[in-house]
Amino acid sequence: MKTGIEFKRDNLTIRGHIFKETENPEKAVILCHGFLANEKTCHDYAKLLAELGYLAVTFDFNGGGLGNKSDGASQDMTIFTEKEDLKAVIEQIKDRYQIQDISLLGCSQGGVVCALTAKELSDQIHRLIL
Repeated sequence: MKTGIEFKRDNLTIRGHIFKETENPEKAVILCHGFLANEKTCHDYAKLLAELGYLAVTFDFNGGGLGNKSDGASQDMTIFTEKEDLKAVIEQIKDRYQIQDISLLGCSQGGVVCALTAKELSDQIHRLIL
């Protein structure tokens, strides 16, 4: 099941989707798209992960790419602003769903962002898929 979701970072709204097949998943995977892409490029991965029992989360980075639904301008986007977006998504997923087992999956530049974030939050990230 896919449903829309919003997250907040500062005065910006991050928009995306959650995918889940079970009512109370115990593990989550947050998927990050690449440069000039959007969260839809990760939907096939998210559907598969949901079928495997994960809460899968896709989202558009603020100012992130073509067809982006989140706030922000592309000229203001950097891998560091994307890292802050990802950190906000992680915290809000943990709060909303009470899930502590968080994995990150990053495609292309999203992989760089996942790696930087996992290093900073090493005590909170259980798996890293680049």
